[in-house]
Amino acid sequence: MSPRRHQRRGLTLIEVVIALAIFSGVVGMLSQAVITAIHAMDTLGEDTRREQEFRFALRQILQVSARDQIEDGGDIKTLESGNIHWEAEVEETDILDLFRLNLTLEWEDLPPEQVEDSRREQVMYVLRPDWSYADERSTLLDDKTRELENSRRGL
Repeated sequence: MSPRRHQRRGLTLIEVVIALAIFSGVVGMLSQAVITAIHAMDTLGEDTRREQEFRFALRQILQVSARDQIEDGGDIKTLESGNIHWEAEVEETDILDLFRLNLTLEWEDLPPEQVEDSRREQVMYVLRPDWSYADERSTLLDDKTRELENSRRGL
């Protein structure tokens, strides 16, 4: 009878320890990647909500037809972030009935970690014939008519 050879079955202790170390490193990296992705999606979701509220507020402001009410400013209640206080400055342009609207919107009821993003400014140009004062409108119209006539003479 020949002596039996001892066959190796299974892994040695050092191989098991190395496999566990590699496995724990991979799990750690994957969990960190998942946490980073969740945080990025949360931030993106917050930006999207804020952008939606901003567009909602702009639509509400642009529905105001009287120049005096626009210049007085106001407050808009939102569903998620509470109250938005807005102020507007109206400037006339050289184009008849076209106005530059400088808007400032400020979210008032934000949690402390979002306060740095609580203010937003927007410049818009709006065409509003009823915002013009009659004397200024007629003066601007006369000036534009003269400019047009002078340019036609030059041709």
